[in-house]
Amino acid sequence: MRQTRWTGWPRRQRLVVVGAALVTLLGLGTLARHAMTPATRPASSAASPPAATTVCPPMSTVPATAAGQLGGEPSPARWVGEVPVGWPETRQGVVAAAASDATAFSALWFMTDTTRRHRTVELLAAPGIAAALQADQDRDAAAVLAGPFGAGLARAGVRSLLRTALLGWRLDDYRPDRAVVTLWAVVVWGNDGGLAPQTTWTTTVARLVWADDWKLAGIDSTPGPVPVEGPTTPTAPAELLAAATTLKGFLDVPAA
Repeated sequence: MRQTRWTGWPRRQRLVVVGAALVTLLGLGTLARHAMTPATRPASSAASPPAATTVCPPMSTVPATAAGQLGGEPSPARWVGEVPVGWPETRQGVVAAAASDATAFSALWFMTDTTRRHRTVELLAAPGIAAALQADQDRDAAAVLAGPFGAGLARAGVRSLLRTALLGWRLDDYRPDRAVVTLWAVVVWGNDGGLAPQTTWTTTVARLVWADDWKLAGIDSTPGPVPVEGPTTPTAPAELLAAATTLKGFLDVPAA
């Protein structure tokens, strides 16, 4: 598994980013491992954690009431393209920033448009780590595009879906200059050209630092937890894509 060390965190807490993560911030790295065929999958990915593995570090310094009931509705100061920035220097603000970063990093345009991806990484990354984060995201995007999902995007008349929904969050650590936020999400991806839409479940630990805004200092994303499939019969790919493409995604923000 590829590991990249970033230096955007204090020396004693430098991050090891496993598998280049997400978020999709939330799923691009995980999706890359799932979407690549055996012929295109790097040998190092064989060490990826099993689907049932999840990482939820017990390092909270925030009272349970504060971590579970933040309250308020933080708003960004402005938007740069599709990306909101300028979050409040508060608990609410850092959770909203993590959720917003996850939404941007898991968008289809983030994977397919190199210029916009680079601009977004530069905008959201903590000082000193933009180049490392950009290189990791470029590799993961290339891996996905080289697999069956990318093949569908390249074929005329094939409808593709890549949609992420944030299901839950936890504020694990909060200090005036840094914070750790855990996010649980499900990614729905596939097409109607031979890659039946499916789900990938991820847990992502995002580390952010305050640098005139909450900036992404590192991510560690793992598969799961994964629920048991319900009794509902899966929808045919063409029918699912027809319905999904008429519905717009939400911009996820934390609920109190």
